[in-house]
Amino acid sequence: MTRVAAGALLLLAGVSLSLGGCSAGAGSGSPSGSIALGSRGAPAPGVESAGAGAQALTQSVRSVRDWEFDGVKGRAIQTDHFVIYTTDRSAQISERLPGLMESALKHYSTAITPLPRPSRPMETFVMSSRAQWLRLTVARLGERARAVTGIARGGFAIGGSGYLFDIGPSDTMSIASHEGWHQFTQSSFAEALPIWAEEGIATFFEGHRFTKDGVMFSGWNNLERFDRLRAASDANQLLPLETILSASPDQILAMGNEAGVTYYAQVWAMVHFLREGEGGKYRGAFESMVKDASGGTLGTTMIERLRASGALKSQDRRSVMLLARNLGAQVFRTYVHADLGRVETEYRAFVKQVVAPGAKQRVTNGLSPIGFTTP
Repeated sequence: MTRVAAGALLLLAGVSLSLGGCSAGAGSGSPSGSIALGSRGAPAPGVESAGAGAQALTQSVRSVRDWEFDGVKGRAIQTDHFVIYTTDRSAQISERLPGLMESALKHYSTAITPLPRPSRPMETFVMSSRAQWLRLTVARLGERARAVTGIARGGFAIGGSGYLFDIGPSDTMSIASHEGWHQFTQSSFAEALPIWAEEGIATFFEGHRFTKDGVMFSGWNNLERFDRLRAASDANQLLPLETILSASPDQILAMGNEAGVTYYAQVWAMVHFLREGEGGKYRGAFESMVKDASGGTLGTTMIERLRASGALKSQDRRSVMLLARNLGAQVFRTYVHADLGRVETEYRAFVKQVVAPGAKQRVTNGLSPIGFTTP
């Protein structure tokens, strides 16, 4: 393999920090940041009360011990796959979060395609205030903290660890399940997914509700993403497909709050589109992309397909660099469809179906608003 081709493989495999972006692989120094939306209005059904399903959820706890940060006393809650360090004393954390994270992990490893789980427990920090979260972030990340300290409501993940703070019962749980996906991929994936897929899947896993038996996940049960998608669609403010597929973490944050939350709503819709849109014709390709990133063959698959199409010549450094700068879109073209114009037309038609009058009730119930039944 020539030197240029070897470099291309590294770039396409997501090894480069700038290309790995929000969800770089295990041990990476690239933070995975999530922009949390404004607080939900009325509590989602079955979410706010800490009583429902509490016994089933606390069964996930293996041990609880004292923990302290910066003079503030807290707890370290151990489950089978997580250690939750928290200064938050609310029943929401002790009774619900351990079970939520364990249930989420099961969902991460089965909902899209069968995926292996991390071999070691993952750390999740949940601080009682943003001020504590900032001090913890700086203490743990040092200079790298600059990339994420601007997050106003939410959290981030890096190297398989999640860093969150209390933003209200419902939103904290949604952010925990969102960042939990980033922790999962950082801990178990051999290669990074493109940013649009990583963030889109993370928003897909935000949707859940608590029941008397524990917690139930549904990618559709996400009114905040739905409401933002509907607002952007009605105002003709949907971002172009090329922007969604190519945006870097810095570019997403630089969009500002309104465009940033629109981006997250659209990548949420993109995951649903790839699973259900056009009768599910893109579902297999989407699952293959996720499985290849997990198994470490996404980069080599990209190289082979690009060479076969003539889009990549081993000695052509300029073409390599151009592909690298637009990696997210190129992965989409390689795995899903080469004609972005055609897919954008289909995607926007799908969004219109999703936000049509009467659709919100189905989303509230965790059902597909287009009535598609997944196999």
